[in-house]
Amino acid sequence: RFGFRSGPLAGLGASANLTLLRSDDTRVRMNDGSYRQLRGLIEAASVTGNVSLLYENGPFKGQLAYNRTGRMLWTVATDAAPNDRSIAASDVVDLQVSYRVRPSLTLVAQAKNLTNDRPGRLQGPDQELLKDVLDNGRSYFLGFAYRY
Repeated sequence: RFGFRSGPLAGLGASANLTLLRSDDTRVRMNDGSYRQLRGLIEAASVTGNVSLLYENGPFKGQLAYNRTGRMLWTVATDAAPNDRSIAASDVVDLQVSYRVRPSLTLVAQAKNLTNDRPGRLQGPDQELLKDVLDNGRSYFLGFAYRY
């Protein structure tokens, strides 16, 4: 939380993180018995981060989050490097708000992927050729949490 002592900004806060992943010795054995160096770990982006704004005031809570995932190696081919597949970097914004109706009941609304990000699957010598697109799109959820 920020240092606001009173007023409507008293419940404002933020969080952030950044992960940098470096892999120097990731190799795969090829069909011909040789080894080749990979660009990174499989299914792990070299840069991942997020920033969230948080707000809480009485029965109301909200969170707005921006998430960045760098390009990541998805599958590795043992016949030829251009047959590897990667997933392109993605930038996603999510929003969640909730309202506590009573101590045991909270209404919750979520909006996922407000940026409508659609990362592509890439392949080719420099992973620059678009193979297809992951069309997850935006999604919205409405629900409740009940304590008994």
